[in-house]
Amino acid sequence: IKRLVRKSKAYSLWRINVFNRDGFKCVCCGKTNGIQAHHLKDWKTNSRDRISIRNGETLCFDCHKKIHPWLKTN
Repeated sequence: IKRLVRKSKAYSLWRINVFNRDGFKCVCCGKTNGIQAHHLKDWKTNSRDRISIRNGETLCFDCHKKIHPWLKTN
């Protein structure tokens, strides 16, 4: 069985499609810098929805960190 990993082509396409849908801006605050794709249903336990565009939203780092306080800058 082929595992879907975050470095895969399918994941990259999901991410860009989420960004496109949301206009490349954070859905919470509207920032366009430092955007990230956030899974609404978590990656680990929802393998069926990992690359469903409905399961994603664009967040800036600051808004994403409010949901996941353990996130670190690159």
